[in-house]
Amino acid sequence: MLRFICLWLAAANLMLPVETLDGKARAVPGDIAKPAVLVVTFDRAATDEGAEWSARLRETVPAAGVYQVAILEDVPSFVRGFVIGQMKRSVPSSMHSNFLIATKRSDEWKRFAGYSYGAVPYVLVIGRDGEMRVRDHGKFDRSKLAAIREAWQSAP
Repeated sequence: MLRFICLWLAAANLMLPVETLDGKARAVPGDIAKPAVLVVTFDRAATDEGAEWSARLRETVPAAGVYQVAILEDVPSFVRGFVIGQMKRSVPSSMHSNFLIATKRSDEWKRFAGYSYGAVPYVLVIGRDGEMRVRDHGKFDRSKLAAIREAWQSAP
């Protein structure tokens, strides 16, 4: 029982450090606008699908509430700057504040996202209260989009 309470408290107080593409330090979920939808990718193979999710979500919910998160801890540090530079050039500057880079604590990100394998994006809905409302993963799907939009709209 005590172990469960400790795990619950740790999850409730979880703050994952990130940096925006425009260079600002943030923590998720605390420092992001809520309700929010996070599209999290752990692997280069998931990048294109993650970008599609983000684009479709921005058509459905206010863009300020959609965040794309790239987990780069496993990218070797000598290449990481190049990868981030490529991201800065490929992501429109108007979206840099909603594009988040995580370079540490990837194991905690995996638990947060409900990770099972890396080659797909993970889509998370966080309510105004900071609680996780939806955890999903996979390629873009219109029926999933409808469920995510509904969760975002009704998130307390």
